[in-house]
Amino acid sequence: MDRSQSWLVPVAFLGLVAVANSQSVLRDFHPGGDSQVSAFFDCGDGHALFAAGEGGTLVWRSDGTDSGTILQFEAPGTVFQVVQDDSRTLWIGLDAAGNPGVWTRRDGVTSRLHEGQVGQLISLGDAWFGTALTEAPFAAVRALIRLGDDPADVETVTDFNGALASHGPWRRGESLELFSLRDGRTDLWRVDADGNVEQVPDLLPAQFSPPLAVTTCGDVLLCDVRDPIGVTHVVASAGAPGDALSIASVWQALLGPMEFARLGSHTVFGIGPQMFRTDGSVSGTVRLFESVDNMPWEFPRDFVATSEHVYFLSQRIDPGFPAGRVWRTDANVGSPELVLDVPWAALDPMLTLGGNDRLLLVTDFDHESGQSLVSIRAAAHEELANGLVISSLRSSVVIGRHAFFVASDPLLGFEPWTFDVSDVEASRSRSTLAGCAADEADTPSLCALGDPIIGNADFAFEFDSATPGPSTLWLGSSAVANAALSPCPLVTDGFTALPLPGSANTTVSVPIPSAPEILGLEVFGQALQVEPGGPLLGVGVSSNVWYLLVGSP
Repeated sequence: MDRSQSWLVPVAFLGLVAVANSQSVLRDFHPGGDSQVSAFFDCGDGHALFAAGEGGTLVWRSDGTDSGTILQFEAPGTVFQVVQDDSRTLWIGLDAAGNPGVWTRRDGVTSRLHEGQVGQLISLGDAWFGTALTEAPFAAVRALIRLGDDPADVETVTDFNGALASHGPWRRGESLELFSLRDGRTDLWRVDADGNVEQVPDLLPAQFSPPLAVTTCGDVLLCDVRDPIGVTHVVASAGAPGDALSIASVWQALLGPMEFARLGSHTVFGIGPQMFRTDGSVSGTVRLFESVDNMPWEFPRDFVATSEHVYFLSQRIDPGFPAGRVWRTDANVGSPELVLDVPWAALDPMLTLGGNDRLLLVTDFDHESGQSLVSIRAAAHEELANGLVISSLRSSVVIGRHAFFVASDPLLGFEPWTFDVSDVEASRSRSTLAGCAADEADTPSLCALGDPIIGNADFAFEFDSATPGPSTLWLGSSAVANAALSPCPLVTDGFTALPLPGSANTTVSVPIPSAPEILGLEVFGQALQVEPGGPLLGVGVSSNVWYLLVGSP
């Protein structure tokens, strides 16, 4: 095998790799004061659209860098949510006099579409819908409106027959859906892109309470409900009358709403201390564990999914034990894996950045200042940033190469911040396990020369031995402290061996190719030397084990 090709033999890639400390304030949009920042909207091309500045009236488009942040226009008043499609920009906000409404901007011209409080803009096909709210302070959803190109094209799609919406809207298939409550019963409302409405009355059986939480699993709705004797159920329904079935139930007092996250074709959900996996059917619902670390009062919460795991926080319901912990599960039956301890319970949820198990962003609570602090942590629990006062992690979002969130430091006040979450991996190179020889002074040594980064053609190992003799550089994907038939540590799962010259001191070149697929590859190297009567199986000695993590330049 060509030496450079030895790096390309597939081995297991491990997640949660530390990234560079690259968080920074995007810009001081309001020098000398706090910016009012809207939610971040993903334009779909690696850019975010948001409002920031004094009063939150300036709308910006940004790629996550200061030079790539461009002013788009100034709104007549504060902007709370701004969205965009191919032809226009829409936003919820206030006018200069503080009156709420929805505005549109097309070809440089701003006009008002709707008067009144609107809670959310959501798209379906080429259409935009808004949730019309009741007057403050309750602000419940009273109607769903469809937003055309001018005020004459704004229509009330449904007012739920005078009821109020309890959950939604969410997208399922080619429709938007909402729940409404009337006389203690739950109706489902389904709206297509043209504004056609379908009502499904009494979707949930009368013995169940209104849902506390709702999510989707493919074509199935999952609802968290209670029965008359206090048992919590997760009910699955395809959205047809009478088809709701309980797929999981837990009898436990003081339960909060169902927590959930989507992982592949399944939804992982938690009720009380227990966690389940489901495909939306009774037979496809499996309990993963009954409690976290055998602690029945330590409840999983704030679920976030990456490509392979669901991460969650846990905290005991015990004022005398305020610590929290971060866990992850691959949705197989069995106990979750502890990732890190949080000294004080996180009050805001966490966020995975990049979606590939590389980074967690967790907020800790500072009891001295009474503020939530953003703390960015990675693989070996390195703390990559701390001390920023975060506004709300719920408003954070990953767009393109950057995570956008709102935070504050003592100098700038609250401003938009970004964190680079591109696939940049930090390389690692260190000696791990000691070598093995009859006389410790004669133990051979191995040392890596250069950084183990992709494209490093000069990467090499240096081998030193007390005596010359036949030897081999062995590369593998793991190592053990004690081999089965020897007291020596040994590289296992080897995928290549490189003969070394018989001299006592030698350097062997192992060029690393410019191959993105080896980014994050873990490699263990060790030199083995023939020595009759040696402790390695009676025929040799071994050097120390050298650990490498292939990173980016």
